[in-house]
Amino acid sequence: MKRIIYACLAVCVVLVLACDRWRARPIRIGICPWPGYDMILLAYEKGFFRQEGVAVQLLKRGGTIETKNDFVEGRIDIAALPLLEAITLIEQGEDIIIPLVLDYSKGADGVVIKKSLAGFNGIKRQKIGVSLGTINYYILNKALEKNGLSEADVDIIDIDPDEMVEAFAEGRVSALAIWEPYLSKASREGAGMISFTSRDLSVPVVDVVVVRRTFAAGRSADLRKIVRAWVKTIAYFKNNYPEAVQVLSDL
Repeated sequence: MKRIIYACLAVCVVLVLACDRWRARPIRIGICPWPGYDMILLAYEKGFFRQEGVAVQLLKRGGTIETKNDFVEGRIDIAALPLLEAITLIEQGEDIIIPLVLDYSKGADGVVIKKSLAGFNGIKRQKIGVSLGTINYYILNKALEKNGLSEADVDIIDIDPDEMVEAFAEGRVSALAIWEPYLSKASREGAGMISFTSRDLSVPVVDVVVVRRTFAAGRSADLRKIVRAWVKTIAYFKNNYPEAVQVLSDL
């Protein structure tokens, strides 16, 4: 009987120590290139997380699909994602909360088309690059619909965000559905014209922070610190715009 009791106590001690380590380790935040997520990057670079007393580790990925996969597989604790993609996590059975709305896209997501095609008038039977499963796939369908077209009228090519600008510049695709900063870069380097953006949608494109409910419950104080650091970063960005932009451009 004593052996059983000692064994149970040992297990309890291990669990408590593991729990303490979980609460003590840095919070892992996943982001990808997108202006709305730059405030998280800026908060990290300016030391605002540290000032609030919370340790943070950033995991940078090329696109939201990678960030979402990291979240599902437990490699990150917090993910910065479009709301539409956060909803898909719920549909997959993830028990998440949304403690913070990061931004509203007002033209920073869109479709860029080769100038030679004269916009959507010449896009039929052309190859369009997009990262399937992202908010931009939704935007592409809305853009086609608004111009009297559907997916059946074009050739959808699934491309990783990191490869899209090159594919467009080299002519492997005639159009892209993508977000900034890729959108403007593709337009410049691939002789393109931005023909549809999130401004043209009837509903806003929103980006949020997602976290598992269990993690939020266990580290609620740290989450409040992260939100405070984000608020501090927004104030810093507004009051020190040239310096803030320089910090981000140097990264």
